[in-house]
Formats: sequence, C-alpha cells, structure tokens
Amino acid sequence: QQQYLIIASSNMSKAPTATATATADDGELVEPPRLDHIFSVNLTLHDPIVFPSHSGTRAITRLAADKCTLKGPNGIEGKLMHGCDYINIGVDGSVHLDVHFVWEMDNGSKLYQKVQGISLREPNDPTCSVITSGSTFETMDEKYKYFNNVFLFGNGQKKGNEVTIHYYAPVPVQT
Repeated sequence: QQQYLIIASSNMSKAPTATATATADDGELVEPPRLDHIFSVNLTLHDPIVFPSHSGTRAITRLAADKCTLKGPNGIEGKLMHGCDYINIGVDGSVHLDVHFVWEMDNGSKLYQKVQGISLREPNDPTCSVITSGSTFETMDEKYKYFNNVFLFGNGQKKGNEVTIHYYAPVPVQT
C-alpha cells in the first residue's frame, strides 16, 4: 500500500500544511515533515524578453536588484546583486521557472541561490500566479555555509511585476 503526501495551503502567506500522510513499507505511519520559515523574498521584475523556442516560449526576465530583498525571522537579511528568471512556457501552457540569484548578505558575503519552480497562472489574468519552488544554495561564508546543505521549499504569489516567496526548510523527524 502506497500513500502520498499532499501539500496544500489556502493562505499563501502561511506555511503549507500536510493534508495526507505516507505509509512506510513496514506499514508504519510516517508523519509529514514540519516546515520552519527560513526567509521571504520580495522581488520586482523587469519586463521580459519573449521569443519562441523549440519547447514553447521563452521569457527571460531580469530582476530590479535595487527593489529586491531577502529577510528572515532570525535576522537573515540580504539585498539582491543580480537575478534573472529563465522562464519556459510549454506548448501545453505550463510555466517552468529557472531563477538564479546572487544575494549580498548583511555581513557583505555573497549567497548564490538557484530556484526551480512552477508558476500556476490565473486564467483571467496571466500576470498573477501562485508559485511553488525549490532552492539550493552556494556560499563560502562561515555564517551562511549551512545553506550549502539545505533544500528550501518556496511558495508565494506573483501580482503583476511584484513577487513574494516564502521559503521553508523541513525539520528533521526525531526518532
């Protein structure tokens, strides 16, 4: 018997919650992970460069670095140095995100963030969407090197050229 974990949230400003649980091979119930809020980003997008490609449509969007911030509940802060989204809009209408950020953190160090995600556009207004994503990181800074070994889940919204994404890390299950 196999069950799947389904993540859902009716309020995009809060962490997603599990609506189902999984069953291990031995039949024991596996609790869904608890998610801790790590940080949120507020982004402003420039108008995209749009052109056809063999897999659909490409939209390359730079981010307005001077208007983009990263802030977390534990004093994590950063400002965007460079960011770009290499969007692929499939022939079926699916929107896949491939975002690359370089953040300057509060101590002057650099944090590279790579995001893979999906944007579910509103049918009546494609400038608005719900975004679900995952992120990995690279840095050599002592304060932030723990990011090299975490995978963060992100969810948020895009309204026009403004995007807010909240990032969460799973809390390890204590056995």
